Amino acid sequence: MFSPRCHFRADFSTIKSAVERLGGVAHWTMLADAAQYRETLRIEERLANDPAYQQQWEERQIRLESLSLSLPEDEGEFSC
Repeated sequence: MFSPRCHFRADFSTIKSAVERLGGVAHWTMLADAAQYRETLRIEERLANDPAYQQQWEERQIRLESLSLSLPEDEGEFSC
């Protein structure tokens, strides 16, 4: 399924190392209670444990994908 929001599975140290290896300059802020991360964990847990929720989520993803396909070409593409 496709989503306008892209999610990546990489831990902080991998990202930090890659940025430093590529010569990037970044200011790192560590927040233990990142709201989007916690939200993602809740969604993943519910998807794993609630078949009805999983079905609703999949149907929503299909609707979102069909909407993005109906947008003009330059508005329908999502890059991450």
